[in-house]
Amino acid sequence: HLSYFALLGRIAGLALYHRETLDASWSTAFLKATFGFDIAFDDLQDVDPKLYENLAKMQAMEPDTVEGLCLTFVVDNDEAIVYDVASKRRRPTELKPGGEDETVTAANLNEYLQLYAQHKLVGAIHKQLSAFREGLGVFVDDELRALLRKFCTVADIQLLLCGVADIDLNDWKASTRYRPEALANSPSVAWFWAVVSDMSPADRARLLYFCTGSARVPVTGFGALQGFNGAQSLFTLSAIHGAEAGRLPTASACFNTLYLPAYSSRAVLEAKLRLATSGAEGFHEAAVAV
Repeated sequence: HLSYFALLGRIAGLALYHRETLDASWSTAFLKATFGFDIAFDDLQDVDPKLYENLAKMQAMEPDTVEGLCLTFVVDNDEAIVYDVASKRRRPTELKPGGEDETVTAANLNEYLQLYAQHKLVGAIHKQLSAFREGLGVFVDDELRALLRKFCTVADIQLLLCGVADIDLNDWKASTRYRPEALANSPSVAWFWAVVSDMSPADRARLLYFCTGSARVPVTGFGALQGFNGAQSLFTLSAIHGAEAGRLPTASACFNTLYLPAYSSRAVLEAKLRLATSGAEGFHEAAVAV
């Protein structure tokens, strides 16, 4: 299924090209390998904390104790163990050429730990990783990846790809426009922001997804929201008729717009808003019936 990973790489590259965020995240090690950063031993901590803790204990050992472990630069009992074609016998995977004959000592311990982490984090998925890089390369070639390594950290690239998970309510409010402008001073808007303020992070993300099609904020904040054509399109609260008939809030995600009827109270607004956002995917019978 390597074509699947190539497709994922193309999607990630297309999102970067159009400055769109993805509702996903990757491990630090995966992004490092994808964009050409060096894998460090500490990267293992995020993926396998227990293994990292056990290996890290070696760093505090006396030189004689390290040598007494009788380790070499190989990985045994591993999913990546390969077969010797000539003898049909299993042989351990070397972490570097000639690693089976090189003993781990205090002098080369850091190298061993780094290569071990690289093998665990990247070695077992090198084919999938190569396919992902090939897909990404359609939009982000080697030259551009080199520029990203020069000017960005891995955390920066994660933000560029996935946006900000935490939603800053103050930034959201400051980057909102109203139609008509007088709506900004209405009870409906005051109630709306009060409701959003009391929401859990998950509910805020659900509301943002309902209004914009993405549950994450661009890395530079709400002011960088884009519309369907790639142009800047601020979040917009727009007045709409239908409150008396029980109409639910609706949205135009392509234009980052929430259409908000003038409900009679905060309680009614909150109930209608939660009902609308809970049925934001697929067919929701309750939302249609109201």
